Amino acid sequence: YLTDIAQSLEFISKKSYKHINNNHKALRFNQIKDLQEINSKFEHLLVDIQSIFNNREFEKLENILERKTKAMEDISEMIEKQIQRTRTEESSPKNTTLYFSILIETKDLVNALINLMDEYYTSYKKS
Repeated sequence: YLTDIAQSLEFISKKSYKHINNNHKALRFNQIKDLQEINSKFEHLLVDIQSIFNNREFEKLENILERKTKAMEDISEMIEKQIQRTRTEESSPKNTTLYFSILIETKDLVNALINLMDEYYTSYKKS
């Protein structure tokens, strides 16, 4: 799972860097707002995980696992919003591709992170 997490982070970074380095147009305001919202939720999730490990409160990992469905739904909702925007607005194919790539890879990142926490939680319950 750690490899999956690292690969997702690398993919997002490289895609974003390539987009900027090639002087493509910036993402649209709504796209940025959506990504900031997901970033905020993901950051909150990571802070909660860090707290659990720092305080050795592994029984709280179950709460983290329960948040997976909501996180996946949030990202799917952002994808659907972009599909609707693409149908109604003129948008750059490069921007749309970058945005979808970031969202899909973020979904993979959240999935890998939650799977890792599931492994820890399963091991904790066995001990």
